[in-house]
Amino acid sequence: MSPRASLRRALRLWPWLAVLLVVGLVVGLGGFERRTDALRPAALGAEIDSHNLVFTLTGATLQARPGLDGATEWKVEVGGTVRNPNEEALAPVLGPSGNFILHDAPSRLTAEPETVTLGVSSRRYLVPPGNTAMPLTIDFTLPADYAPQEGIEIAVAPMEHTANTVLGLGDGELVWNLDSYAAVSLVQLPLTRLPDVPR
Repeated sequence: MSPRASLRRALRLWPWLAVLLVVGLVVGLGGFERRTDALRPAALGAEIDSHNLVFTLTGATLQARPGLDGATEWKVEVGGTVRNPNEEALAPVLGPSGNFILHDAPSRLTAEPETVTLGVSSRRYLVPPGNTAMPLTIDFTLPADYAPQEGIEIAVAPMEHTANTVLGLGDGELVWNLDSYAAVSLVQLPLTRLPDVPR
C-alpha cells in the first residue's frame, strides 16, 4: 500500500478513533455511573428547607385497606410539621414534580401524595407566613403487591421560584417549580403498622 493511500485511510479513521477515545474516557472516569450527589440523606426529625416551605418528618404509619376494586391497598401516612419562611401563604407542591415522593427501596415502588393535611383540619390548603410550625400529614397509597417493611423512604425535593416561559412565551408570573439542579433530601422513616381495615 502506498504512503498516500495509508494517509487517506488514517484521515478517514481519525474521527472514529477520536470518538472512541472520548467515550472510553467518559466510561473510565465514571460518566455513566448512577449519580449520588443528587440525594442528600436527612435525619428523622431534622428540618428540610425546600425553599418554598420547611418540613420536619417524624414518622409514618402503614395500614392495609380494601380498595375500590376490592384489592388490598396499603395506606401510608407520613407525619411531621411544616412552616413557611416566605411572605405569602403557600401550599405544598404536589404531583410528579412536587415536594414529596414516597419510595420503597426493596420493591422500587414509588407513590405521589394523594392528600396533604395542614393543621388539624383537612380544609386548610395553605401554610400561612410567619415561620410558625404547624402539623403536617401526607397520605400515600401503595398497590396490593407492596410487601410491608420496617421502614420506607420519602424524598423531599427543593423548589425554585421561577417564571414558566418558553421562547419568550408566557406571562412571566413567578411560580414554585422543582429545582432540577438541587440535591433531593432523603429521609428514612420507621413504619408503624396499624390494624387492617376490615372488608
